[in-house]
Amino acid sequence: MKDWKDRIKGDYRDLRGVCHNPKAGQTKEEMAQQLEYAARLNLNAVRFWMSQEEWEKNPEAYEKMLLDFTDSCEEKGIGIMPIFWNGNFIEDYTEAGEEEWKKKRSYAEAIIRLLKPKKGLLMWDVFNEPFCNTYLGSASPEDYPRKKEKLAKDLRKHCELIRELDPDTPVTVGHELSSHMDSTSDLVDVLSFHDYMPTRSRMEAAYQTAVQLSEAEGGKPILNTETGCIGRANPYDLELEMCEKYHCGFFLFNLMIEGFWGKSTVLYTRTAQSGIRVLWLRCTVSEETVAITESLPEETGKAMRSRR
Repeated sequence: MKDWKDRIKGDYRDLRGVCHNPKAGQTKEEMAQQLEYAARLNLNAVRFWMSQEEWEKNPEAYEKMLLDFTDSCEEKGIGIMPIFWNGNFIEDYTEAGEEEWKKKRSYAEAIIRLLKPKKGLLMWDVFNEPFCNTYLGSASPEDYPRKKEKLAKDLRKHCELIRELDPDTPVTVGHELSSHMDSTSDLVDVLSFHDYMPTRSRMEAAYQTAVQLSEAEGGKPILNTETGCIGRANPYDLELEMCEKYHCGFFLFNLMIEGFWGKSTVLYTRTAQSGIRVLWLRCTVSEETVAITESLPEETGKAMRSRR
């Protein structure tokens, strides 16, 4: 019986990836054009979300979209990390019954049959951020451990399903925090977490937690599979410094800036008398106009907000 050492290919420290999703309605040419941006930046891997719900609506069309996307990745020498399920939108939780698990199995079997032959398949990401959702986020301190235990039990069943269906390909779980990885560390081949910490000390602590768990698991590789979301988290240069220090491959979020958290429109730029370069944006989420300033180091990071 294979173990994680038989499945992995190196320690993955050379992964320079990006999160980027295929979209229904895109032509293969449009997909290829966007992936060309990644290739020009010397990025060598793409992590992308899939949807059981969308697959169930029209399996043939959904699988064609995935093939078009992954074919384009393969043509450009870009490896792939598909994500089966997403934990971000869990608002309430009820344990899945037999029928629901049959549907999950059918979906997973179809995806594995479709994408396992791809030579660029790096690993399966079973679940994105399983503990980052309203269900846990709104829990009282008293209820949190009980609710988290329910999700962890469910998560482990998903990991076991993918391992049963594909005993050969490495699996991981893209945890929101490195401190969450111990919930599946014995089931996965690669430990992965997302670092959006805003300060050097907290970023350092996240990596140290990951390294300690890796050592406890006999040296399993670690990956940072989401990081560097500019404007709301850690700066790219500091994050890349951490990745190099801890020999950790990474996936930046995101290849295309398309307004996932709300659309921003550039209104105008100007240079103030002080020499500060100002970029004015309108953010439709907050209905505010935001002025982001760039200047001398002591000015860096300041932001001014004014009502429209």
